Amino acid sequence: MQNFHPLVLIAFSIFFCVVLVQFIRNIRKRVTTLKEGIRVEGVIVSLTNPKTEILSRYPVVRFTTPEGRQLTLTAKKKTSITEIQQGQKVIVCYPASSPEQFVIVSGLDHLFDQ
Repeated sequence: MQNFHPLVLIAFSIFFCVVLVQFIRNIRKRVTTLKEGIRVEGVIVSLTNPKTEILSRYPVVRFTTPEGRQLTLTAKKKTSITEIQQGQKVIVCYPASSPEQFVIVSGLDHLFDQ
């Protein structure tokens, strides 16, 4: 078995820690949004497809805030092509101060229902 230079191992460890911290931050942000956010019904109006990703799409969701403001926004989290379809009704949850940071409630997210 080949021995790695200690600097390579240190660099890999630092990289792994940075990735782990970012992952934990994203999970915490999503959980906070799901626990404290405003939930409304929305509809998938389209699915955008980056040219580099054949099997993934970014849902474009239209929803109306409780104040009556209608928004059409693209999700930051991609989905598989079979998970969500155009015209499908979904539950959207977002922080009161920034609806553009919405999440589509799905899967285990229902554990955080209010």
